[in-house]
Parts: sequence; structure tokens; C-alpha cells
Amino acid sequence: INAEYMGAVFGMATTTVIFSAAIYMAEQTIQNWDVEKQLYVLPDGQISDFQSIPHSFWWCIVTLTTVGYGDSVPHTFLGKAIASFTMLCGVLVIAFPTMILSINFSNVRSQRTPELSLSASQDLRCTSMRSRRNTSLLYNSPFDPDEE
Repeated sequence: INAEYMGAVFGMATTTVIFSAAIYMAEQTIQNWDVEKQLYVLPDGQISDFQSIPHSFWWCIVTLTTVGYGDSVPHTFLGKAIASFTMLCGVLVIAFPTMILSINFSNVRSQRTPELSLSASQDLRCTSMRSRRNTSLLYNSPFDPDEE
């Protein structure tokens, strides 16, 4: 397994623990312990989604991966601020591994087929010239790429 991928997995795990702990602590400010239910409840009597830090992992992973089911939502202002920051970090969590994969894909492709990239750029140039010629004929333009 590549070290870059292990770094991405470690980064995702660390981010999950940090944001789960943050949202749990932020939501604890309005939760009350219900002795009968043996659970934390919100002031309106609903059972809190953030019973512990491990319970908060679900919310954090869903938010970081930009899925956002909406089944667990913060109720405090601080919790909503943490959720907003988690969403922004989620975009980065998706963007960095995608960037690493695309760079590696591009490097491998250029190493295996250097002549393909040269011929592809030449084909692109020829296609561009043909499209300009067709456009000039279509609109009766005096421009002719062959006369340059």
C-alpha cells in the first residue's frame, strides 16, 4: 500500500475523531441526562444524536464525505459552526485524494505512452484547423487558415 494512501486514511481518521469530539462537546451544552432512559435528551425531550464521541462518528463521516443525510443535526450555535467547518473540510477530504490519484494516473500514463501525447496534440491542432475552415465556409468569412 502506498504511503500517500495511508496518509489519506490516517488524515481521514484523525479528522473524524477531532470533529466528532468537537460536535459532541458543543452539543453537550444543551443536553440533559435522562435517568429513566439512560440517555442524553434535548430540552424538548427528543433523544440526542450525540450520545458519545463514537456515536458522533456517523454524523462526522456523513458530513465529511458530503453525503449529508440529515438524520443527525446539531442544535446549538457552536454545533452549527463546527458543522459548517466540517463541511468545508469535507470538500478538502474529497479533493486531496482525488488530486493525488489524478496526478499519479497522469504520471503513469505519460511514462507509458510518451508518443501518444505528442500525436494527440498534433491531432488536436489539425482538428482545430479543420473546424476553423468549416466555420469560415459556413459564414462566408474571408479567413482561410491555409493562406497563412
